[in-house]
Amino acid sequence: MFSVRMVPHHLQAVEMADLVPSRSTNPDVVALGQRIKEAQSGEVEQMTRWLGAWGADPALGHDELEDQASHEGADGMVAPADLRELGALRGPAFDRRWLQLMVRHHEGAVAMAQEVLRTGRDAATHDLARRVIASQQVQIEQMRAMLAR
Repeated sequence: MFSVRMVPHHLQAVEMADLVPSRSTNPDVVALGQRIKEAQSGEVEQMTRWLGAWGADPALGHDELEDQASHEGADGMVAPADLRELGALRGPAFDRRWLQLMVRHHEGAVAMAQEVLRTGRDAATHDLARRVIASQQVQIEQMRAMLAR
C-alpha cells in the first residue's frame, strides 16, 4: 500500500518540480527542484516495478490521493487550486509559494514513510522509506532556510 500511495504522491512532486525552471530565477530553488525531480522520478520507477511484480496497479492510489488533495492536502498532497495558483506565479512569489507547498508535501511523504516503517514488513520497502525520510528531511530543512531568508 505504501508504494500504491507514494507513486502518485511522488508524481505530484515531480509535476511541481517541472514548474521551477520556467518560473524561478533563484538558482538554489532551481537546483533543489532538479534534485527533487531526479530523486523522486527514480523512486517512482522503482516502486512501479515492484507494483508490477506484485500484480498491483500503480494507478490505484492516484484517485484516492487526488480526492484527498481536494480536501486540503492529506499526506501533503497539494490541492488542485493551489497547483493552479502556483502555475500562475513567477519570480520570488513563485519561489516562496513553491517552497511552502513543497515543505508540506515532503512532510506528508515523511509521515507516510514513518508509518510503513512501523507497520510494513517488506525489507526493500523499509529501505526505500528510510531513504525517503533521510533525503526529504534534509530538503525540508533546506527549504525552511530558504523561506527564512
